[in-house]
Amino acid sequence: MRKLITLALVLVMASAASAFADEYVKGGFEMSGIINTGLGWQASTASMGNFGTMNGANVANPYGPVLSGPLGEFTNYSNAAPGGQATWGNNQKLFQFYTDGVILSLSKSFGENIRARTDLVFGAAALGSSFNGIGNNANVAQAYVTANIPAGNGLEFLVGHFFVPFGYERLFRNENNTATHSVVFDVRPVTLTGVKFYYAFSDLVGLHAYAYNNMADDLGAGLAVGKNYPGFGLTLDFNWGDEGMKSNVNVTGLASAESQGNVSTGTKDKAGNWTFMGDVSGNIHATDTFVIGFEGLYRIDKADSTSTAGSAGAAKVFAGLVDFNYSFTDVWDGTLKVAYAHQNNTSGAAGSLGTVQNYNGIGGLVNATGLRTNVVQGSLATQYQIADGAKLQAEFRLDWMQVPSSQQGTASKKWGMSYGPILNFAYAF
Repeated sequence: MRKLITLALVLVMASAASAFADEYVKGGFEMSGIINTGLGWQASTASMGNFGTMNGANVANPYGPVLSGPLGEFTNYSNAAPGGQATWGNNQKLFQFYTDGVILSLSKSFGENIRARTDLVFGAAALGSSFNGIGNNANVAQAYVTANIPAGNGLEFLVGHFFVPFGYERLFRNENNTATHSVVFDVRPVTLTGVKFYYAFSDLVGLHAYAYNNMADDLGAGLAVGKNYPGFGLTLDFNWGDEGMKSNVNVTGLASAESQGNVSTGTKDKAGNWTFMGDVSGNIHATDTFVIGFEGLYRIDKADSTSTAGSAGAAKVFAGLVDFNYSFTDVWDGTLKVAYAHQNNTSGAAGSLGTVQNYNGIGGLVNATGLRTNVVQGSLATQYQIADGAKLQAEFRLDWMQVPSSQQGTASKKWGMSYGPILNFAYAF
């Protein structure tokens, strides 16, 4: 009898817990996810270690491409072998399967005006995940709370960790026309941590205003050193066109003290090292089936004016891309994408910018031997919608990198090339 009573109590408690959980998720609770996995092959015509491996440790954002070529995002392994192109010799070849990670998105609405959302990414560098430094742990791609303030047309207030409101390429690769990201994605922020306000003046024009910690979105390894103020950004958003054929253009300006100021030794700037960036990006629907995507940015990273690297002046980067996408049918499309980036230091050796590189750097354009680096990337890609939520992405990509011969050091060539195909399978649920 005692066993029967105990069992009955357990069942009642389980039922109550289930009812509570069911009640909690009602009213605006949503859950979705994405899986990206695939394979690729690539070859390099020269040692990529001589040509700035498109990132290395000096990342502009925690999700930027790590190394050159179609597999460059999946061969990080904490910048170590296997697959570390920085140590490759001439004519090196690589074949690799990868699992980029499992993305889980959760959101909950509280009434009509408040919503909380998080995007979690579960991946492992040993399996080829492109999410740098996460090991076997979950990476928080987003985590924020928004509130709608009834003022004018409605003011949206957001606080937390969020995707930047500009830029052509999205973080999750299945949301892009190509399986890989370009060097432009490498040299701009992807996420920020701070606060953001958005106000729509009309259906055509809106404004994002935000403040954040830093463009690297990282408070570790020196970035935690106190600064007097955060970074600031404005994005003006233009939208037009019919439903399903919306065109948009974003114009953005960012300014922030990016590295260590206000340190106890008193030898650094109180404000830190300033970085300025302007960005224009968007999608234009030329016809029902032809869409042109684009992005262009100019970025200046300054060294501490009071540091030993102050004489180095600034590192300046220009980067841009254009993406031509044509829909052959409702489920099949093709893409031609071309990206370019150029870095030009004012003076000094590549490492002379000191703390600038140690923080959000200038993407992977800085290399071990040169001041000026040019990167050109071209991709031919196609996508096929296998079923609702299931997509197959195929791409052939070629990267060409060049630095002046005067800056090559012991390198025997002043240019390098990496190329090959990649196949990505994505399922969104």
